[in-house]
Amino acid sequence: MLGKRCNICVIGVGPFARLFIRCYQRHPCVGTVSVFSRDPQWLLERAKPLGIAPEHCYASFEIVPMPAHPSMC
Repeated sequence: MLGKRCNICVIGVGPFARLFIRCYQRHPCVGTVSVFSRDPQWLLERAKPLGIAPEHCYASFEIVPMPAHPSMC
């Protein structure tokens, strides 16, 4: 992935997910880090201290931006 950056959407914003979010935010090959949670209020409250903008918070899978050929791991 030399020169490319991937965007990540983490499912959940609980304590365990927040550890991964911090790692992704610091990784040089990661562009945007987004988060998903079914509870919009919980999502926004937990995302703000992580520095994740509201436009990168999703409460529905249908609105999470997906590339034509996503890589899953």
